[in-house]
Amino acid sequence: MARRRRGLTRTARVFVAAHSTSEQVGLVRAAVERFTASTGLRFTDDPTSAGFRATYCAGAAVPRAVAGTLPAYFTVWLTCPGAFPALAEELGRVPGVLAVRRAPDGG
Repeated sequence: MARRRRGLTRTARVFVAAHSTSEQVGLVRAAVERFTASTGLRFTDDPTSAGFRATYCAGAAVPRAVAGTLPAYFTVWLTCPGAFPALAEELGRVPGVLAVRRAPDGG
């Protein structure tokens, strides 16, 4: 089995500011859906969900005192690892987006 180089995943996370309006979140969703190298997406904003806990606390419970300060995010699946720079460039300009980061595959 071929080994993947570290950092080359087909999964990305687009973090959305906690103070974003529903319209801004909708703009982010629409931008991801228009991105031709995306094969799907999932929005995560529930601090009690397994995905949110895995992203922020390695699976442990997110402390209630900080849960509301952590950004929601879209998990985006890409057709290939090489699509990430284009995703980051395009989504980085959308209002409400804090960051676009690579994520482990399978998340």
